[in-house]
Amino acid sequence: LGSLVLAFFAYKQRPWALSMAFAAALGFFGVYAIDLAQIFPRSPTPMSFALALIEVLGMTAAVPLMFAARNARADANHHTTRSKKSALRYATAATLAVVGIVIVWFATDAAMSGGELSVQNQGYTN
Repeated sequence: LGSLVLAFFAYKQRPWALSMAFAAALGFFGVYAIDLAQIFPRSPTPMSFALALIEVLGMTAAVPLMFAARNARADANHHTTRSKKSALRYATAATLAVVGIVIVWFATDAAMSGGELSVQNQGYTN
């Protein structure tokens, strides 16, 4: 939810929001990388292929978002006028932010439903 608010202020070219967008993209990349490296505590159920793929796609989406946020911040610092090229960068950053939100939502949903199914299949009850 915070990403939605952040995306709005980043679209308005608020310098603090552009810095936070970079930090958020870096954070998404880091969390996905740590999870794929199996550093976090693991559940007894192995990660599904779909979830691993979504995490890789999340990492892939985070990289251009970091560059877009950094470039947008540099543009805001230099008080440049909007050109078609910078408008395209902002549109790309917004699109990647939306894709990132969808990826996180889907990954969370897949992880939550996958965990419940595996617990039921093992005979555990609540």
